[in-house]
Amino acid sequence: MGFTVKNEISLVGVGIHSGQPVTLLIRPAQSGGIRFVAQGVTIPLGLRYIVPQNLGTNLVREGVLIKTIEHLCAILWYLQLTDLILEVTGGEIPIMDGSGVLLYEAFKKGGRVATKTQRKILTVREPVHIFHKDIFLIALPAKTLQVNYTINFPQNPLKSQNIVFKRKRDFLSTIVSARTFGNVEDVNKLHASGRALGATVENVLAYNSTEYVNEPRFDDEAVRHKVLDLLGDLYASGYDVRAKLIAYKTSHTFNNKSIRKLVRLFGARSS
Repeated sequence: MGFTVKNEISLVGVGIHSGQPVTLLIRPAQSGGIRFVAQGVTIPLGLRYIVPQNLGTNLVREGVLIKTIEHLCAILWYLQLTDLILEVTGGEIPIMDGSGVLLYEAFKKGGRVATKTQRKILTVREPVHIFHKDIFLIALPAKTLQVNYTINFPQNPLKSQNIVFKRKRDFLSTIVSARTFGNVEDVNKLHASGRALGATVENVLAYNSTEYVNEPRFDDEAVRHKVLDLLGDLYASGYDVRAKLIAYKTSHTFNNKSIRKLVRLFGARSS
């Protein structure tokens, strides 16, 4: 069984890349899957149209680009939403507070109704190891999606952080409100080059070489946000993944590479 929203939802915010106003109108659909619409072009959610970058996961079709869909996709995964029309103006999903919590609250207000769509399940049936330098993801067979995630940045206040996310029902208490994070020096460089113009201490957990610039919501907020990103990147593939994932310092690009490999290995045998 799949779901759609019961009522239209409208969100207004800024794009974290452009710094300009952007809007997202979420409309119900009883079939047809999840479809983004921008500049008159419809882009189905799925690997065919995904273009990942280290700073976000994007959709592109016929020259039309929609940026930073990962937090939204994590909410779609949690709510098992399978049929939607998502109208985007401004080329980005609103960054909101840098986490998924305000997106979730909007969806909760909009309500949810069942559709006849059957979710595409991707079941990992044997161990898979994916490596690049010191980054890796290991996928093991499991009946549900579980994530054991570690980051390690000894040169800044993040240090080493680990979280084990085993139960979907813990998403709201442990994952959804964790914000994206960044070094203020890196953000300043991005601003100077015309990128990340919407990134501020209002929507980013910021730090310098010695300390946090604003207050973390959790001692391990950064690694919790990495789980949010991973969940969104997985669901952006069009599949609901069933596996135990052990991840270390993965990026959006690496997440996309990993899900593509899992689809090649197990997609045809999944239900």
